[in-house]
Amino acid sequence: MNSTNDIVWSSNASTTPLNPVAVLLESGNLVVKDGNDNDPDNFLWQSFDYPCNTFLPGDFTFQVDPHGFPQLFVKMGPEILYRVGSWNGLRWTGTTQLEPNPVYTYEFVSNEKEVFYRFDIRNRSVPSRMVVSPSGDVQRFTWIDRIKSWSSFFTTGQLDRCENYDLCGSYASCNINKYPDACECLKGFTPKSPGEWEILNWTEGCVRRASLNCNHRDGFLKHEAVKLPETSNSWVDNNISFAKCEKLCLNNCSCTAYANSDVREGGTRGCLLWFTDLLDIRELAANGQDLYVRVAASELEQPSEKKRVIIIVTCVVSAMGVLVLGGIIFMCKSKLRIQGKMDNSRDINDNNEESKIDEMELLIYDLNTLANATDNFADKNKLGEGGFGPVYKGILMEGQEIAIKRLSKCSGQGIDEFKNELKPNPVYTYEFVSNEKEVFYRFDIRNRSVPSRMVVSPSGDVQRFTWIDRIKSWSSFTAGQLDRCENYDLCGSYASCNINKYPDACECLKGFTPKSPEEWEILNWTEGCVRRASLNCNHNDGFLKHEAVKLPDTSNSWVDNNISFAKCKKLCLNNCSCTAYANSNVREGGTRGCLLWFSDLLDIRELAANGQDL
Repeated sequence: MNSTNDIVWSSNASTTPLNPVAVLLESGNLVVKDGNDNDPDNFLWQSFDYPCNTFLPGDFTFQVDPHGFPQLFVKMGPEILYRVGSWNGLRWTGTTQLEPNPVYTYEFVSNEKEVFYRFDIRNRSVPSRMVVSPSGDVQRFTWIDRIKSWSSFFTTGQLDRCENYDLCGSYASCNINKYPDACECLKGFTPKSPGEWEILNWTEGCVRRASLNCNHRDGFLKHEAVKLPETSNSWVDNNISFAKCEKLCLNNCSCTAYANSDVREGGTRGCLLWFTDLLDIRELAANGQDLYVRVAASELEQPSEKKRVIIIVTCVVSAMGVLVLGGIIFMCKSKLRIQGKMDNSRDINDNNEESKIDEMELLIYDLNTLANATDNFADKNKLGEGGFGPVYKGILMEGQEIAIKRLSKCSGQGIDEFKNELKPNPVYTYEFVSNEKEVFYRFDIRNRSVPSRMVVSPSGDVQRFTWIDRIKSWSSFTAGQLDRCENYDLCGSYASCNINKYPDACECLKGFTPKSPEEWEILNWTEGCVRRASLNCNHNDGFLKHEAVKLPDTSNSWVDNNISFAKCKKLCLNNCSCTAYANSNVREGGTRGCLLWFSDLLDIRELAANGQDL
């Protein structure tokens, strides 16, 4: 009641309490009860009955959907914005970062009577809470007593573009590291609308290249390390062995895929089957699962033992032939070089392949240069291998580091596939201009019949939309705030953020240590890191190389694009205030351009692709 005895609020309780008190319980539930009566059934009022904006802010909801195999969603009204995924015994299949951590424990329960997810705080002196923001992001905050403020522990909603629900349509997978072509049909499938696919509208998804015959000639193709598809129409049995799962799916004509439903203890038990189109799949950098997708026999490409022998022998013979031919070519070229008759710019013999490469306007290196850069393609320089062939790390004579893809003779790929990896953005071109008179960034639409625009959303996300005429609607092409590591200066000074390391996303650079170890323990990294050993400002100081990173904030940096990069290190070493250096222009092998820092290094993150060396 207010000062004039008007009723402001009433619990509408049926009984009259003798000693009404308000108590905040350990569970986070604010209750009004009668004195020491702790029976929940007798509470006069409890906040858990009125979630308010903690998990239900306006149109957004964060909820477990019990249909099919239960999964966690973020919705705006009836529309699904983000699917956290189904529970696999250890975590939600879409939250690769969910790991045991020092802040809270968690548990998922699903049985005939109830389905729920709960968490419990490990350290009661460090309060933690979860909210759904007005823009639909699910966030966990921890209380930092030193600064008397809530600090963001993580944001599960919209971690990156691939988290947009069903971005790629049916039978397609999203890979955030492939830009702009983030979506790709699963093997054995092809875009339903190739024209729409070309302009990066993937909503219609993919269809089978070959129809299923529903017999034992059908089979399964394994897709590794993915977020499992939507499970609203799936079936699960956690008690049968996983070994029986394939047979169960194969014997049911409606079954489209299967996977393990429980990955604990090696994933030997538990079967999850799908009976509809596969939606909302994405590739994961860590903690992904294997998905077995049903395809026609013609898509399996399983050669007989005889064919395998022939293929192996062919590869070996071809390899020997290449070595012999390479030796002959090497001797011939050496002789021509001595006579001054060799032109290194024409070191491609096949006219058709040459014309394809010329179209791309790429720098061309001869085989000898690449062999020298990789120590003759030594195993110690091998970074990995894919369908195209092995990838080697190399260093050119001028010191520039390069990565070299070497086409395997047994690979089914070639110049066309190589061109696809380097093809330009199909929607727009872009340019950055910086000189004494002006600084600006601009873009231009490649195809005027496909309008494109950029906006800043109310929540601060920078988004590019393209107009999809078929559905008369704008479709999101790119969106800012890609993941947690994009929060400015999340890790503080002299620290780097790695989105694949959870919950410890931040790590001090080598040679540095947390400024406040206690805060670092509770994942508050705002104070950053400090040097383990002070600089002496003499030529005994040196530099540690950090590869493939987003360069630090350049507000207090100095740049000269005209001097050679080889001089950059010396310039920094001769200036006591210089804290780091990097290349300012990576074009043409990055031989020119110097960028120097003269203050603490802020906002560094590790990148999966196109990072720079610091």
